[in-house]
Amino acid sequence: MNKATLNTFIANCAPFLYNWYKTYKHRQRRISNGSKFPEQTFYLIGCDDPNGGLFWLMNKALMHIAYAEEKGWISIIDLQSYITQYTRPEMKGKTNIWEMFFKQPYGYTLADVSEAKNIVINKLEPSPTPKYLMGQDAFYNNAERIRFFRDLYQKHIHFNENTEKYLLDIKNKVFGNRKNIIGVLCRGTDYTSLKPKGHPIQPTPQMVIEDTKEAMKHYNCDTVFLATEDQDILNIFQSHFGSHLLYIEQERFCQKNISKGELLAETRRRTIPNFDPYTAALQYLSAIWLLTQCDCFIGGRTGGTKGVLIMSQGFKYQYIYNLGIY
Repeated sequence: MNKATLNTFIANCAPFLYNWYKTYKHRQRRISNGSKFPEQTFYLIGCDDPNGGLFWLMNKALMHIAYAEEKGWISIIDLQSYITQYTRPEMKGKTNIWEMFFKQPYGYTLADVSEAKNIVINKLEPSPTPKYLMGQDAFYNNAERIRFFRDLYQKHIHFNENTEKYLLDIKNKVFGNRKNIIGVLCRGTDYTSLKPKGHPIQPTPQMVIEDTKEAMKHYNCDTVFLATEDQDILNIFQSHFGSHLLYIEQERFCQKNISKGELLAETRRRTIPNFDPYTAALQYLSAIWLLTQCDCFIGGRTGGTKGVLIMSQGFKYQYIYNLGIY
């Protein structure tokens, strides 16, 4: 076989080999580390995701927990063996990022099952099966599906003590005695600059402001709590709502800070000296959690919005934008 023929053969085989490798690498598989817990099967949930936000990680965990519960398996979230945007180099293989914020769903840790007989490593996909995939319309337009994941969250996802204390302290500091609050989630920065293909189109700040004002009139809300990572958006809301606007103190970015093609996680790492991913995650978590403590809610379709709907007990009024896909 001459060189030209060999190159043609390799080119023709490359897509097949790549797809085979990807399927093999991402497959669900069983292992055994010893003889302990012979009557139980543990399902380890994790995936490399260096740019996904905390609620994307939580939503993925819920999809896999639903699958494991159906199988009768015990879920353990493993964000120790994988890379997240919150994983510093020295943490890889040593720190379970999940346990920095949450308790384990069933109380078992990776150390507990280090010698377990029956372990299933999860399929490295957002959802192990289409049945539990939190798709766009299949989630937002289906009240029963939202209730399903809300119940699953209430049953299995709990903040650890440090996180719970942090959130309650932030709530007292930001909300104080304020009531009748409308929560608003308005994404910007990399999301609106990159317009990622296949992701939901986000509303403009002007659209959200007008809809917020209308909702305030109809539902007697006199305060707005804004969750945004975009300083430009915060400035616009401040100009409209003034002292009636609440927000947490956190690192925010203007559009001019975002380099072309750069994700927000990458911008943070590039521009903030001694960047602390744990603090950034707590700030993000508190902003989303405070939205669940509001009376009404308005937001675009994002991973954070799914987190709001799942963590909350419902709202007097909610409006989720459906503007199509980028």
